[in-house]
Amino acid sequence: MITDENGQEFKTSNFIHGQEIIINFINVEGFVVESNKYFPGLKLMVVSSSNDTVMNYDDIYPEYKGFENSIQKLMATITLANLIKFGENYTAYLFL
Repeated sequence: MITDENGQEFKTSNFIHGQEIIINFINVEGFVVESNKYFPGLKLMVVSSSNDTVMNYDDIYPEYKGFENSIQKLMATITLANLIKFGENYTAYLFL
């Protein structure tokens, strides 16, 4: 589910500069659990319509030392700023 900062689900593909997009992965499962924790890798990449990579993070959770096995919701936040140009089309890819 993709929501705004107020938790309202997006029903559009049009966004404005400075807007936050929050991606929620709910009921995640299937990870290898070690010491009651799992270690997901979440890669985020944003590509322009001309196929230029404007954002690329191999792991947006590098500072975490694992998530408790009971946590079944992961979140990622994208703030549309700086490299995003008005009138251009972009595609965000998230790999979990």
